[in-house]
Amino acid sequence: NLNLSDNMIRDDEGVPPILECLSGLSRLQSLCLLRNKLGDDSARVLSEAIARMTHLIDLDLYNNVISTGGQAVAEAIGCCPHVRRFRSNRLMGSGCISLAKSLESMPRITHLSLSKNQLRSSFAEFAPALKRLPYLVHLDLM
Repeated sequence: NLNLSDNMIRDDEGVPPILECLSGLSRLQSLCLLRNKLGDDSARVLSEAIARMTHLIDLDLYNNVISTGGQAVAEAIGCCPHVRRFRSNRLMGSGCISLAKSLESMPRITHLSLSKNQLRSSFAEFAPALKRLPYLVHLDLM
């Protein structure tokens, strides 16, 4: 588990050291970067590291300033079949669609938290994906 919450990590200065650290943590199960200053550029760069974390279960990016960069993160989650919790605060549009598609590669997911995202406009994309998750016992949309 790696919790780097509340560290004021920003796009321009904090991401390179994190990437260096994450490159050797392919078996990481939990990555928490909430309440930093990560933006879209950080999200795109971090998505490359996330895609290599095949044991990742929890990914929390809540309370950053990620919006369009959420699409890259959602696509990266598709490489992490064990993810059961994903929380971001501004995932919308194409990011939501990418996340719905990523769910197809996680058929054994049991807990899914999509809270604090802006799913309303693309929830139609999620309905079919959610139906294909037979082990899902907890879904948080609040």
